[in-house]
Amino acid sequence: MVSSMDFEQIFPRLSEGGTEALLQGLPVGLAVENEAGTVLWVNQGLEDLLGCAGESLSGQSFADWPLKGLRPGSDGTERFRVVGNGESHKLVCRSTQIKDADGQSLSLRCFSPETTAKLSFNSAAGTVSDGGIDADTGTLNRLSISQAIRSEVSRSRRYLNPFSVILMVVQSEHHEAMRVAARILKEQTRWADILGRWNEREFLLILPETDGDSVTGLIAKINKGIEALASTGNGDTPTMELRFGIASWQRGDDANLLMERARSVLSTD
Repeated sequence: MVSSMDFEQIFPRLSEGGTEALLQGLPVGLAVENEAGTVLWVNQGLEDLLGCAGESLSGQSFADWPLKGLRPGSDGTERFRVVGNGESHKLVCRSTQIKDADGQSLSLRCFSPETTAKLSFNSAAGTVSDGGIDADTGTLNRLSISQAIRSEVSRSRRYLNPFSVILMVVQSEHHEAMRVAARILKEQTRWADILGRWNEREFLLILPETDGDSVTGLIAKINKGIEALASTGNGDTPTMELRFGIASWQRGDDANLLMERARSVLSTD
């Protein structure tokens, strides 16, 4: 995650003791905005809530984010609907004033899902209510799959259970390709596996109780399913190329480190 202002400049009293890592891992979205209305810093939680990379949020005006303003809450909080990137959920925003290392006034915004209470995960399968589903593919949306991977990390830290993730990129000129790929993934995965849309052209697959060696066989099944569909289609099946980034949980990993390793495999594939 890239920000346009160093963490130490914004939070001079909190720059030691791993505080930045703590703020990055919070299950809420945080953003710091200066008096000119420019966003200086965002955490990973906000990227997950908006389905956007930090690079597209920092350095921008808050008004340029993929949010639509709604009627304020009865307690005076701001309310928004996330739009675009396959996302459609409501957020509540609370703000407070802070000062940076130079004494300049900044606004700290805290975003949380309005429907948090409605998202009920099944501990085994990681399923959620309809509010956490990507409407286009029928898989979990970015917010829900992000919550699922954090939950799986917490479980592995406690019980030392293995689990792996697959970050799958769908390269195609056809919008329908994401729906087709989602159908193949659902057919080839187990009931305990958790599938979600990470962004416009990526799926994230969470594989509980699965080590790295077992993941290779699943990728072969996915590729075979795509090939079989193309060979039996009537010409309407969209052509696509799949790329995979694999990572298995290790002691000390959080969700961010795990995803970074999966993406690094993608970049060198």
